[in-house]
Amino acid sequence: MRTEEQKEKARLATAKWKAANRDKVRASATKWRHENPEKVRAHADKCRRATWDAVKVRIAAWKRANRPRVTAGNRKWDAANPEKRRAYAREWAQEHPEICAANHAKRKARKLQACPWWADKEAVKAVYAEARWLTELTGVEHHVDHEVPLQHPLVSGLHVPANLRAIPAKDNCAKGNRYWLDMP
Repeated sequence: MRTEEQKEKARLATAKWKAANRDKVRASATKWRHENPEKVRAHADKCRRATWDAVKVRIAAWKRANRPRVTAGNRKWDAANPEKRRAYAREWAQEHPEICAANHAKRKARKLQACPWWADKEAVKAVYAEARWLTELTGVEHHVDHEVPLQHPLVSGLHVPANLRAIPAKDNCAKGNRYWLDMP
């Protein structure tokens, strides 16, 4: 059995030989990598997994620090890839039905809460009928938009005819939950 001193001498001798024969060492390592791609891949995966948590933290911090840049990049990608974006959204909705159901229920409850007792429910239905009619007439899908959003940090609109309008779906989706005070 080797002593620690002997092991250290062997290490130093190996390091000295490798330093003197760099080309041979590189050629041998390259040859081994070409002959063992599955071991190389397994080792790389192991290293990636070991550092992935730290990488995720750095990525999240960068995204928080560069939110406008990230948002602009996302919008640019969305505009260039509308079909992929819709496919991802559909896939996400299928994978998370409970979240979609909760969001739908929350919106429905908020809408009910935003509908006062004095609201003309027939006039509200008429706006929805108008949106459906415009869709059939033009072939362009129309949505009913709340001019003053039901949920917004600055304002809270009502679900009444005066706050509703039928507009193209594209415009409604682009507007989102914004109010004219924070529109770009």
